[in-house]
Amino acid sequence: MGRPASTRTGTARALFVLPLYLVNVLGLSTLGAGAVLAVMALGAFLAGGLTEGLARRMPPVRIVRIGLALEAGFVALTALVATAHTAP
Repeated sequence: MGRPASTRTGTARALFVLPLYLVNVLGLSTLGAGAVLAVMALGAFLAGGLTEGLARRMPPVRIVRIGLALEAGFVALTALVATAHTAP
């Protein structure tokens, strides 16, 4: 089975739109936008490896809750740090 179609579609849209936003709106170079995407990919690989170990020790619902809490925390941190003036 796999992920729901809505999740796959949202991820594909983000990977298409994010580089355009980084280059055209924030003014990053294409290399800078690529670096941002590389860091995102590294985070995804690390999360996948960590999740495998967690899946053996706790139920999926708890893992999802932890993931959502981490995401909310990092979004809040980003909102505190990023402003309209942080773009180059």
